Amino acid sequence: MVHERLWHLDKQGVRLDGLDRFHEASPGAAPLPVTLRFHLHPDVKASRSQDGRTAMLLLASGETWAFDANGLPLALEESVFFAAANGLRRTEQIVVGVEVAKRVSVHWRFVRLEQKAAG
Repeated sequence: MVHERLWHLDKQGVRLDGLDRFHEASPGAAPLPVTLRFHLHPDVKASRSQDGRTAMLLLASGETWAFDANGLPLALEESVFFAAANGLRRTEQIVVGVEVAKRVSVHWRFVRLEQKAAG
C-alpha cells in the first residue's frame, strides 16, 4: 500500500484541508484497514460531537476549531507528546479508521470556528 497526504492551508489561516490517498503497491493486493491519526498538542482540549463525526478542539489561546473527515466516524484516543522540554506529556489523538477496499481517498479538514477576542 502506498499512502499519499496532500494538504492546503487557506490564505487567512482559518482552514486546513487535507486529502489522504491510498494506492495498491501491487495489483490485486488484499483490502486493508487503514487508520489515520492526528496527534494533538497537550494544551488542546478535544471532545467529540454527539454523532461521532466531528471533533471540537479548544486551544489554550481560546480559539475553537472543528475537525471532520467528510462524515466518517472518528474517535479520540490517548497519545503521548514527546517534544516537551520537561519530558513526556499525555495528550490525545483524533483517529479515523477506513477500509481501503471501500474508499481510496479520505478528505479531512480543520476549520477555525472562533477567534480569540482582541484586547
